[in-house]
Amino acid sequence: MKKQTNSFATDSKSCFMQNRKIKLSPRTTKFINFFLCFICIFKFSFLILSCGASGSFSGFFYSDNQPDNRIDSNLKKLSVSFPSAKTYTFLIFSDLHFGVKPENNLPYTQLEASILAETSAGRAPIFIVTLGDQTNSGTQNEYEQFQSFMNYILSKTGIIQTFGVIGNHDLWNGGKNRWTNYVSPGATFYWFSQDSWNRSFYFLDSASGTLGSKQLESLEKALSADKKRKFLFMHYPVASHEDTAYFMLADSREKIKILSLADKNDVDLLFVGHSHEARFDEIGSFAQVIAGSLKKNSKGFCYWTFVTINEDLQTATFRRYSVENNNENPVLTEWTYCFVH
Repeated sequence: MKKQTNSFATDSKSCFMQNRKIKLSPRTTKFINFFLCFICIFKFSFLILSCGASGSFSGFFYSDNQPDNRIDSNLKKLSVSFPSAKTYTFLIFSDLHFGVKPENNLPYTQLEASILAETSAGRAPIFIVTLGDQTNSGTQNEYEQFQSFMNYILSKTGIIQTFGVIGNHDLWNGGKNRWTNYVSPGATFYWFSQDSWNRSFYFLDSASGTLGSKQLESLEKALSADKKRKFLFMHYPVASHEDTAYFMLADSREKIKILSLADKNDVDLLFVGHSHEARFDEIGSFAQVIAGSLKKNSKGFCYWTFVTINEDLQTATFRRYSVENNNENPVLTEWTYCFVH
């Protein structure tokens, strides 16, 4: 084997092994310093914005840096009245991000047509759940755009009831008060139960990237006292995949706590948003449903899903529609999940 050695020239004409100093002009030095400062500021700003969007530095965007002071911990019960049939359908979608241009990245026509098609097939949705980030910056104008969109869908389809969870983007610019006015009835932490169903629906506030200790305590008490089967709805995913790890709740202890509560208290499904990719994952005794983004995501897809519950069979049938780059005909994916007892 031939042994390779490194040799360095040491003659006066070589640049190697020379103890030379390069003298820069003041103008060049000033430019280099300015450039390095610009790079540092850019990287720091990107870090802050990224962590803020994911909830890691959620307090950066809000005047109160204590999540428990921002998050509702008093669980509000809503009074509802739905048909008593043991089979029923509802519609979920997420991440509309009103305020991001262009607005035609929402599949108005296809969504309306799919609701009418499901209704004709005997699966008329009785309510809609939006899973957060209804707006992009939480401004008044963006909430008004969201309200106009929902009014349009309701007027065209006959659906009369909507529910929602608050997302991280909905909080920006003091958006929480606007959210309770435009999206859901006066609370970000609430629940309802239909008397004729063996089922309760819980809507949680994870918009700050955390549920907070007080909301978790209230949730634990409510779930343990409620003997019905349960669905949970929130913005941030709890379980991750390589495509969704960035979008999860940041605190691993909190994720473990929620998974434990779900397992011990008859939770069948956890519905979430935040990640713009649609996914379905079974996690022990329940499943997590990531709705995907209704507004066209970075890969050009829009998603919305009809969920049909059969309380007698203890099943959920999912009919997920997806549209790529505003193509006229959506792709339908259907599957059934059996609740574990």
